[in-house]
Amino acid sequence: MFTILFPDLPGFSVEQIERTEKGIRITARATASSAYCPDCQQASSRIHSYYTRRPLDLPSSGRPILFVLQVRHFRCPNRACPRKTFAEPLPNFLFPYAQRTSRLRESLRKLGEEIGGEAGARISKQQGMACSASTVLRLLRHSPLPQAASTKIVGVDEWAWRKGQRYGTLLVDLEQHRPIDLLADATAESFAAWLQAHPSVEIISRDRGTTFADGASRGAPHALQVADRWHLLQNLGEALEKVLVRHHADLKRALAPEEEHQLTATLDQEALAHVLARSQTERLRQARRERRLATFTRVHELSAQGWSDASIARMLGIHKKTAVKYAQAEHFPEARSDRGRKLTPYLPFLHTQWAAGEYNIASQYQAIRAQGYSGSETAVRNYLTALREEVGPRRRPRR
Repeated sequence: MFTILFPDLPGFSVEQIERTEKGIRITARATASSAYCPDCQQASSRIHSYYTRRPLDLPSSGRPILFVLQVRHFRCPNRACPRKTFAEPLPNFLFPYAQRTSRLRESLRKLGEEIGGEAGARISKQQGMACSASTVLRLLRHSPLPQAASTKIVGVDEWAWRKGQRYGTLLVDLEQHRPIDLLADATAESFAAWLQAHPSVEIISRDRGTTFADGASRGAPHALQVADRWHLLQNLGEALEKVLVRHHADLKRALAPEEEHQLTATLDQEALAHVLARSQTERLRQARRERRLATFTRVHELSAQGWSDASIARMLGIHKKTAVKYAQAEHFPEARSDRGRKLTPYLPFLHTQWAAGEYNIASQYQAIRAQGYSGSETAVRNYLTALREEVGPRRRPRR
């Protein structure tokens, strides 16, 4: 009967099964005639001593099962072996020094993998496998990692160890929709080295920057590079916003009543020319400020009506921290003017290079990086893109 209920316990003989207040206790005795030394692999039938192990097993009908196993120590017959005695191994059932059987450990590990430590501990207690959350997490950490399948479609993007100062690289398997690796930095060299170690990659989804493009070209020249969906949508949104800002006056006139049409026609030509001559970057910045100001005003209105910060954030579609900051501020907080403070010491050099006709952003970034710049390429790209929109590229002199 015992071998039917527990087919993975060959070499054991059940001596007693009893029901206790805490569950079911099963006493069993090892019956194998010999065992192999774990060092020299020689068989031995010379028994040195006996000892008892009391591991927990999977429950039966919600009742915990406790094994009382009579196990033996054997003498190693090899005189040259440094191990004189060894415990009887139970490889398919119980690890050395373990307090739980292998199948119970695996069940707890799967609980931790699916629902976490605290929830796994609660569920295990209800099912008769009571243990702490720390035990569930420890079993999860000690379990071997699954074998990584070959990745064909990989998504790559940078992520912040510390925003604005240190960045790494995140790699995602886009077929299985799960992260597969993290790189310590966000350089083309490390990405190229990763691709060389994973030659199965066929498609690389990346942003529009040159860092990952360079790494992909060097590490996987055969792979197809595509722009990821998020950056395509972001670029489309920014382009649409710029178009709407550029035609803001036309849209306003089209929606204004007839009296405002007449008033606009009588505006002083110099003032109108001055408005139209404002840079696109400044108009975009002003439009964003007006939206933030409208949000700030609305937050104060809802806060005065008694709405909570979380409710305000949900209604306005903003982060809760933004709602709290606006509600606590007496005056409208202007946008920070020092976002590019790490880039400030290198602006004269960038302007000089720009005036000389150097418009390649990646080259500009590598040049100031060699001078000690520790910021991201994104900050350089955003600044030079705004500079291009404001002053435009200068023509190279003809030779």
